[in-house]
Formats: sequence, C-alpha cells, structure tokens
Amino acid sequence: MMADDPDYAEKYPEHAKMMKARDRLDEVARFLEWCEQQNLVLASLDASHAYGLEAEFHDIESTLAAYTGIDPRKISEEKDAMLQEIRFQNEARDAVAIRKELTR
Repeated sequence: MMADDPDYAEKYPEHAKMMKARDRLDEVARFLEWCEQQNLVLASLDASHAYGLEAEFHDIESTLAAYTGIDPRKISEEKDAMLQEIRFQNEARDAVAIRKELTR
C-alpha cells in the first residue's frame, strides 16, 4: 500500500499527486508559516462591497490545496480507503494465524 506499490497511484491518485509535490509543498508551507509568524497574511480583495475593498483571508491548508490542485476532501476519502484496506489485511492475517494455531 506504500507509494512504491505499482497500484498506489491508481488506487490513491490524490495521494500520489501529493507525494510528487511533497518537497515543493513542504517549502511553500514553511514559507507560509513564517509569514504567519511575521503577522503577514494572504488575502483576496473583493471590490464588490459598497464600502470599498474587503479582505478575505486564507489559511495555509486551503492555500496549499489551491496552489497544488490537491483536493483535501479526496485526500480524506483516500485515507479512509487506505485504513479500510489495512484493516482488511490485518483481519486476513489474523484469520490465517488463528487457523494455523487451531490446526496444531
């Protein structure tokens, strides 16, 4: 189930995309965290308000998701699928071990 599994990218495409961008993501995240520590924020300006410009602030996670095109909802769904696969593998392994123990 690890990233070196040939089926990994097919089963978990969003995670595969994230793994490919990991170094770049880490660097950008460190920069955004530094900006936060310096009280610098990323914001969009919306000029449609009657009183002039209004800032819409963005958190680091949503900024990184928008920058990379990685969908956090899909990441969550893939994590759930990974956990389900691990549980299934563990149950199968445990069943084999119990059968071996019972046949001794």
